[in-house]
Amino acid sequence: MEDFRGAARYHPLAAVLLSLSLLSLFGVPPMAGFVAKFLVVSALVTAPIPAMLWVAAVATVFFVVSAAYGMKVIGTCASPRDTPPPVVERDLAPLIPIALIVILLVIIGVNPSILLSIFAR
Repeated sequence: MEDFRGAARYHPLAAVLLSLSLLSLFGVPPMAGFVAKFLVVSALVTAPIPAMLWVAAVATVFFVVSAAYGMKVIGTCASPRDTPPPVVERDLAPLIPIALIVILLVIIGVNPSILLSIFAR
C-alpha cells in the first residue's frame, strides 16, 4: 500500500480514478455500487425467510469493513510521500479505459434504470 502514498500529487488523474472506483465498490451514492448493494440488501430484508435479516446484517457489516479498509487506501493516496516517487513515464493511454468505466459507474449510479431495464426483461 505504500506504493500509493503521494499518488494524489504525482499521479492525480490515476488517484481520482482509483478513489471513484473504490467509492463505487463501497456503495457510496451516486455510484453504481450503491444501487447494487441497495438492491441486494432490500431483497434480503423483504425475503420471506426470517434468517435473511441476519444475512442482510452481516452483509452490511462487511460493507462497512470493506469501506473502512478502502478509505485507508484513499487516505494513503492523499498523504505525502517521504521519498521521491520512482521516475515513471506518465502515459495517459492506460487510464482511458479506466476513466470510461468510472464514467459508466457514475452514469449508472445516477440513472440506474438504464441498466435495470435491460435485466428486467
